[in-house]
Amino acid sequence: MLLDSFDNVTLNKHFGPEFFSFLRAQAALGKVSYVTASRAPLYEISHRSFVDSPFFNIFYTYTLGALTHEEAQELVRVPAQKAGMPFADTEVEWVLDMAGRHPFFIQRVCDVLFEEKLQSDHGEVDMLAVRNQVYKDLFPHFLDAWERLSEVQQITLLDEAHQIRELPELSESAFFRQFVHDNHVTKMFQMTADELEYSLAEINDFRALGETNLRLMNIVSKSLRRGTVPLTVTASVAVERGIAIREILDKALERLRGSGVRTDSAPEWRLYNTLYYRYFDKKHHMTNEQIAARLGFTSTRQYYRERSRAIEALLGILFEIGMASNKEEQ
Repeated sequence: MLLDSFDNVTLNKHFGPEFFSFLRAQAALGKVSYVTASRAPLYEISHRSFVDSPFFNIFYTYTLGALTHEEAQELVRVPAQKAGMPFADTEVEWVLDMAGRHPFFIQRVCDVLFEEKLQSDHGEVDMLAVRNQVYKDLFPHFLDAWERLSEVQQITLLDEAHQIRELPELSESAFFRQFVHDNHVTKMFQMTADELEYSLAEINDFRALGETNLRLMNIVSKSLRRGTVPLTVTASVAVERGIAIREILDKALERLRGSGVRTDSAPEWRLYNTLYYRYFDKKHHMTNEQIAARLGFTSTRQYYRERSRAIEALLGILFEIGMASNKEEQ
């Protein structure tokens, strides 16, 4: 028995332990073999009342990934050739760039491109129209695929939205990367002042800094893609992100600089100094009380209020930097 989307059964409360015991008994007697397709191993996506059912022990798990590059090219070329309207090499490469190596994505892109070529009567094809139509058609499928991903897989795609290779059947599709960026990355970066304060506290630990929500800024991914971050061979992804984030924070702090010569007593330098001594200064490592005294605050309470103002100001600058980066890409 070939059973597609079998997770719809294992997640359905109306199929109880007795049902799965019956199925297992038939297999144990050699009367039937089951080949099931599901978005994850069945024991991971079953109703909790029978997640420990012995039924799941009868299966071997095989993970279907992306097509090979050769298989993907064949899926693009052969049907069009058989239909008497082969795709040019540039069109094949464009399809694979847009669709990646997911067979359904490939078929959808090819279908729209083929219809456009038919309508153009061998004339010039409006590739922008093809792109827009395909993305519109695939969008609901992207939504469904996203919702079926595990939380870990979603985080993987969010963290590396521009260079992801953990799930090539999705990540190699330019359309799916656009979907992740437009619908999740840009919406995910909604940082609060408290979250920024937490990130600043990790500013000297690149690995920890690379795991904060600042990693979701588009400009962080751009820095990694451009290779502007000095890396060692053994640097982890989190460390790489942390280095990029630290550079962005340094640039944001510079925008808080006051006019004239910097002094501890200058009011126009107060926001800058408060953040610099608390988080960015690598030499002094002063306590909050020492910073308050150095900057002439009348009390630590006043210092904390001023530090909150400074963090809010820095957060605003980070949003401005992020928006500018998004506009550059557009």
